[in-house]
Amino acid sequence: LLAIGLTVYFSGQFVSPLKKLEGAMAKVGRGDYSVEVEYKKKDELGRVFDFFNRMLQGLREKELLKKSLGKVVHRDVVEHMLENRLSLGGETVYATILVCDLRGFTRLSSQLPPKLLVTLLNEYFTAMVEIIERHGGIVDKFMGDAIMAVFGHPYSMEDQEDVALDAATEMLEACERVNSNMQLEQGFVLENSIGVHSGYVLAGNIGSPDRMEYTFMGDAVNIAVRLEEVTRSLDIRLALSSEVCTKLKQNTHSPVKVGTRKFPGSWEEIDIYTC
Repeated sequence: LLAIGLTVYFSGQFVSPLKKLEGAMAKVGRGDYSVEVEYKKKDELGRVFDFFNRMLQGLREKELLKKSLGKVVHRDVVEHMLENRLSLGGETVYATILVCDLRGFTRLSSQLPPKLLVTLLNEYFTAMVEIIERHGGIVDKFMGDAIMAVFGHPYSMEDQEDVALDAATEMLEACERVNSNMQLEQGFVLENSIGVHSGYVLAGNIGSPDRMEYTFMGDAVNIAVRLEEVTRSLDIRLALSSEVCTKLKQNTHSPVKVGTRKFPGSWEEIDIYTC
């Protein structure tokens, strides 16, 4: 009877709390960080529970940081940075760069009330970002009213040129839908144009040890920017380099050559195509 009594007593003192802890750990293993276990006694088991709760709080903060950082940097880039540690440096990668800009935005911003302008921009950027990410690209940065997106990094794509072109086509169409949804009058409508180029870029953390930014740099980025700019003089809204067109695999794309340009800083002329 004494043995049975001691078994029941120690079961209540140790086994039940440990089962509670086991259940909480199983939830954490499934990604549920909202759990918290209570144990009021200040014994050895109490210290274990206290350590578990403090560890869980640290996991919550890390998850919140990842979610918050994911709004500034794409979640795939966040994972890539965490895997390789946050330090200065980079790597040379082959990627497809897409640059999308709004035409006449300076004039538009001077004529629209600030509140309406911000609402319009948020509606537009939301549509553009959704298309880019749905096609597997990442938004590298916003440059005023321009967007720079990258396809093929941090995860490689076999058909990154086709995917980038599909995204670009949808982005042009989505701009028209934003105009329709916002019921903008003539003279206040948004019109975007896009340049797409593939090449080797430097991808990595640029800056100082105390303040850095994960970004992409290189001649391929500059050419993509120049391609977007040249759409105005060529009276087109989508400009592709020959590097992109020669690697297209889908038969649905039918690029047409519209000109040749030698951009500042470039050693050779670049054939320009549109769809």
